[in-house]
Amino acid sequence: TARETLEYAAELYGKGTALVERTAMVNEMLVKTGLASCANTYVGDLLRKGLSGGQKRRLSVAEALMKRPSMLILDEPTSGLDSSSAYELAKLFRSSSRESGMLVLCTIHQPSHCTFELFDDLLLLAGGQVAYWGSRSAVQEHMLTAGAPPHAEGQATADYLMDLTNPDFTDAALINRILEAWTSSPAEFIGVSPIAEAKQRNSLDQTAILFRRLLRIVVRDPTIYTGRWLLAVVGSLIFSLVYYDARLRDQTSVQLRLFLLAWAVESVALMSLVVIAIYNAEFHICVKERQNNMYRPLPLIASKAMVTLPATLVMSACAVLPLWALVGLRGQGLAGIWLACATHLLFTEFLAELIGVITPHYLLGMAGYILAMFVTLLFCGILGNSMDSVMWPMRWIYYVNPLLYSVRAMISFDFVGSDFAGFGEQGELCEAPPAPCFGQRGVDVLDSLSVISSSFGSEHNPTEDVFICLCIVLVTKLLHVAVVSRKL
Repeated sequence: TARETLEYAAELYGKGTALVERTAMVNEMLVKTGLASCANTYVGDLLRKGLSGGQKRRLSVAEALMKRPSMLILDEPTSGLDSSSAYELAKLFRSSSRESGMLVLCTIHQPSHCTFELFDDLLLLAGGQVAYWGSRSAVQEHMLTAGAPPHAEGQATADYLMDLTNPDFTDAALINRILEAWTSSPAEFIGVSPIAEAKQRNSLDQTAILFRRLLRIVVRDPTIYTGRWLLAVVGSLIFSLVYYDARLRDQTSVQLRLFLLAWAVESVALMSLVVIAIYNAEFHICVKERQNNMYRPLPLIASKAMVTLPATLVMSACAVLPLWALVGLRGQGLAGIWLACATHLLFTEFLAELIGVITPHYLLGMAGYILAMFVTLLFCGILGNSMDSVMWPMRWIYYVNPLLYSVRAMISFDFVGSDFAGFGEQGELCEAPPAPCFGQRGVDVLDSLSVISSSFGSEHNPTEDVFICLCIVLVTKLLHVAVVSRKL
């Protein structure tokens, strides 16, 4: 909400200030910026409209003022506001400057007469060149001296100046005379003591505050995690029903279990697509907050990881437990299957966050993510294609494909230690071809699968596969940290 946004800003900026003082500051700022009536309204996201554009602009100004800066630089802060709101916001700038000595610099387009009169000094541009800089009250006299026509009766001063300096509609000779007539003169500043800016908190405090803020957002926005947890359960239930015969653990169910585990984990991984849209929008806010020196990059990254890691473990459980309940995954290997699934989901979360940062628009990022998931699925071995059957320039994909290591580990944890019916001691119970016949023991089944795809086999250690997948996750996260640190 608007109030919570200012409360977190006050807390991040509020080193050495008590809770009562911060609360008073927030209440005062809500009143001064005209946001008291919508203090408990959600700011808004991709699904909820929330505050209007003008209210969001006033909220961003209020957030910046919570720092009590010595200088405030604003780019068209009144755009999108009605004349009354623009005037009240300009009054706030003036009163803050008078009370604390804060210097306010802002570009403003077509201000009303009342708003224009609040400014002390004016920098006027014409064609990208300085046409005037000095006291606002002396600008009309300067223009007359430069040979400009007099101010029309009833015309606002700001409109008069815009008409004189508009190169599209004003005679070029007149604009040149105005530019040539301008001479710099020192501006008069009000002699007050500069404001003492709020001090930034230490990294641990920032991490704790950002973690609490992010946790509240996660609870309120179902698209981030809670909705995906539910979809993971529903998706796994559907796959379990489709591959329900895999529960039999016989020769015909071997490939069914293979496909079941792969589709279950990859379908949940595809849902990380929403992270790109959410994080792309969120990162623009983070850039603004970082520019306001609200926090350092590392606390932001750490707080995000503190939420992502446990949430991904829960998501993995949502994907695996329905399979265990309906199809019957091997109980002794259930923890390993859960962890192997979680490593791949953690990779897709970090990959989605990375894409959300580096792409200018989230739709481009989504398209790239879908392509990446298609490639991981194509090169994970379950489709029967092995590394030996792929052209050598593309074989490197197998070595860096986390889905391959994750699915292979899940299959090993489920197969090793299990027996598959319908084989006998020497294969005497196998049906005639083309009926499948892999083996009785799980390790034998894995070796038989290696004939179909060299990606599988009993020689692969599932613990090592999980470790390799975690290494890929770590590299992806380090890339994300590097990009975020550079952009912030």
